[in-house]
Amino acid sequence: MVKGKIRSLATLAILLIIAMGVVFRVLSSGKKEAKPVNVRRETASSERETNLPRIHLARLDAARGKPRAVSRDVFEYGRPPAPPTPEEPPEGAFSPPPITALAQPLEPTPLALPPLNVRYIGAVQTPRGVWFAALLTDGKELLTGKEGDVLASRFEIVKIGHESLDVREVASGNQRRIRLGGR
Repeated sequence: MVKGKIRSLATLAILLIIAMGVVFRVLSSGKKEAKPVNVRRETASSERETNLPRIHLARLDAARGKPRAVSRDVFEYGRPPAPPTPEEPPEGAFSPPPITALAQPLEPTPLALPPLNVRYIGAVQTPRGVWFAALLTDGKELLTGKEGDVLASRFEIVKIGHESLDVREVASGNQRRIRLGGR
């Protein structure tokens, strides 16, 4: 019997909610004002003429003045001063002869050095503070050494840095810097 009362109360509540929704919809739709459909065209056209701005097409063909050149620079604080005019020396004053550059023979530019066939892959510091550099040749041979060592009878390590290595070619005496990971 209790279950029957609960069912009837639930049904009554649902019906009450539906009825309230219908009443709300009817009342809210009644508040809208209906606009008249039949409006006289004369009134509408006169209202449009007063609300719209006039476009004077004849002004497009009229002659116009030249536009003014506007130069505005926010970083310019006025006109720069005029350059000084050179003063001419008085007549009879001594004027030195013009300086002419002496033609000096140009030294031949050194030829570009061929690329090294080694790659600098890193450096390690021992607990005693000695730096060792690691180089990798094109033949995938690993060369290691410290400053002053000669590697593969071709390269002498001049200086070891964190990002570069200075080497001297033993045969030619040319010194080069190799960046980390580069040739």
